[in-house]
Amino acid sequence: QAYSNRGIAYNRQGEYEQAIANYNQAIKLRPDLPTAYNNRGIVYYDLGEWDKAIADYTHAIELEPDDANTYYNRGLTYEHKSELDKAIADYTRAIEIQPNLAEAYRERGDAYYASGDFVQMKADYHEYERITGKLKPLMQARIKWKPG
Repeated sequence: QAYSNRGIAYNRQGEYEQAIANYNQAIKLRPDLPTAYNNRGIVYYDLGEWDKAIADYTHAIELEPDDANTYYNRGLTYEHKSELDKAIADYTRAIEIQPNLAEAYRERGDAYYASGDFVQMKADYHEYERITGKLKPLMQARIKWKPG
């Protein structure tokens, strides 16, 4: 756990290679530690190494299938790869596990927007608003916008 915690600290400082090295050591000592895979995935995400991030998130999910945050993280990565169906599926699973995960509604709404499903986008943005009590300006503009 100490290596995983050091990895978090290095990542926060932007020292990504040191963070990865510490997560690698944590995984070597505890290959059953899902947080080390998830956190290393976050570093890979920050570095734009989408496939490595997805591999780590997937392994973390195999170890801990009910962690909403890992599904959310993997969804973000799929969204950046423009794999919107996979992103939506991961956000949906995150919401099933943690129904008040506002960020998952926001991101799933963004993915629906990118895929052209404005009805679902609006529903997710309204759910985000219900949970947080507010809408971000871009979300407000998208809800008011009429396609075509």
